[in-house]
Amino acid sequence: MNFANKSKVADNFSRGAGEYEHLAELQKSMADQLLQKITAAVEHPVAIVDLGCGTGYLASRLADKYPQATVLGIDLAPGMIAQAEAKHQRANLVFIVGDAESWSAPGLGIDMVVSNASLQWMDFQQVIGNISRQVKPGCNLFFNTFGPETLKELRLAGFRVNDFPDQEKLKDILSASWQIEEISQTVQVLEFASVKELICHLRAIGANSLSGYDPAKLPGIKQYLKANRQRPIKATFEIITGWFRVPRA
Repeated sequence: MNFANKSKVADNFSRGAGEYEHLAELQKSMADQLLQKITAAVEHPVAIVDLGCGTGYLASRLADKYPQATVLGIDLAPGMIAQAEAKHQRANLVFIVGDAESWSAPGLGIDMVVSNASLQWMDFQQVIGNISRQVKPGCNLFFNTFGPETLKELRLAGFRVNDFPDQEKLKDILSASWQIEEISQTVQVLEFASVKELICHLRAIGANSLSGYDPAKLPGIKQYLKANRQRPIKATFEIITGWFRVPRA
């Protein structure tokens, strides 16, 4: 992702920060499910980093569950961090504006990294390379991210939808430094009152996966928009959930 795109992503999410927790029900549900997986697998982490923490929903729940741990939430969007600091105050919880692809914390002793519905906005390979240099042996990585089937309805209609990596690509990137514990894929299909409502929803929360359209497909897009202007439509979200661990020496 180039710098201009990073700035756009940060701006989009900052604008949507005030309404994010209210509107992003799918992302909150994903966070709840990820938390269940984490707490069933890990008992006493010391230093937890939440990459792309957004408004701090998952980070705050981790801080409550593991009061003995330091929890650090990092997000590229200043608006998200401002909301996180206002909403979630804990003695063991800190939020900072930062880029997960280049951020560093010498001496923190990271033994858990989490990320919910955020890695799809980052250069996954660069993020993994960055954190792999900083974590302790035995460190756990838990994540949810969106897969390539996400918003396939809009892609088929002619919109350009962001390309998200699939399970195999994620496994290939991680296998250099991490051992796989679990990886799975599920599909959630949400219904919206119209295509306009879907697009407005994505833009309102900052998660604008649309990147324009192919001009050659404009007639088809117009027909699709006209046909679905006042009609409920379904939107597919492919969710990839992973648990990986750094091997102990």
